[in-house]
Amino acid sequence: MPLEAQGLSSFKVRWNISWHETLPTILSSAIYPSNSQIVAKLVYNCHVTAICSSKNVEYVQKLGSDDVIDYTSQDIVEVLLEKAVSQRPYDLIVDCVGGTDFFNAYIDLLNPKGAYVTIVGDKTGVKTLGGPPTYFTSPAQVVRFIKGYIWGPRYACM
Repeated sequence: MPLEAQGLSSFKVRWNISWHETLPTILSSAIYPSNSQIVAKLVYNCHVTAICSSKNVEYVQKLGSDDVIDYTSQDIVEVLLEKAVSQRPYDLIVDCVGGTDFFNAYIDLLNPKGAYVTIVGDKTGVKTLGGPPTYFTSPAQVVRFIKGYIWGPRYACM
């Protein structure tokens, strides 16, 4: 089984995620998110929403995205909130870009057993280290993790 499939499988089992076949993948059109998207479609037959710039729309559509949001011309959070309300909440958000745009909205975007996973954390600048070390520099990130573990939806920085 490919590494990405193992990662999504262990994530699903570890946190007992019972997704409803809606998996938004927050993309920057890089290698890791592309692999996640392909695995989500091929292994789990998920509905994938990709977020990218206008120049990469065709690329993520070729990878099998069901929906594409162009972050250069649309408000990502607003569009995702509309979709979550009109259809149903998302089950997993994989954020490979970082920043703090989703922190006020991810609880409304996800179902209670869903999860928000970031590989960057609360890092907002290009000159600081991202990923799990941000737990040491951002108390709010630790609080999100604990609240998610107890009440859901889950939050993790990997």
